[in-house]
Amino acid sequence: MGSVMKALSRFFNRLARPLARTGLIAVWGVVVHVGRRSGRRFETPVVVVARGDEFFVPLPYGEGTDWCRNMLAAGGGIIRYRGHDHEVREPRVVDAAGGAPAFPRIPPPILPRVGLHPLLRVRRAPAPPPARGGGGGPPSPA
Repeated sequence: MGSVMKALSRFFNRLARPLARTGLIAVWGVVVHVGRRSGRRFETPVVVVARGDEFFVPLPYGEGTDWCRNMLAAGGGIIRYRGHDHEVREPRVVDAAGGAPAFPRIPPPILPRVGLHPLLRVRRAPAPPPARGGGGGPPSPA
C-alpha cells in the first residue's frame, strides 16, 4: 500500500474505531491483532459478516494488509462484533466461492465485482469449559 493510502487508512481508522467498537453499525467490527515484529496490540475497524461459527471479513486492499498478515501469522486473534469480543482461529484467505456462505443472496461470480473478494474467513474458538469450584455445596460431614 502506498504511503498516501496508508496515511488515509490511519486517519480513517482513528475516526471509525470508536464507532466500530460499539457495535451500533451491524456490519462494522474491529479486528484485534498483535504485530508480527513489534508484538504490539492493534485494533483495526473492518466490515464483518457472521455466519454460524464463522466470520468473513472482506479484504478490499488485498491480503497484504498488516492486520490480515498478523492474523494469518498468529493463527487467529479477536473479532469485536456487535459489542462483544470473539476469540477466532484458523484464519484463511478465501475467494468468492469460499466466501459465498456469508452472502447467500449474492451469486459468487458477482462478489468480486462488488469488492467482496478476497475475504478472510475465521472460525470462533470453542468456549472454554465452565470453571469448576470446590464441589458447589457445603462440605460433607466427616
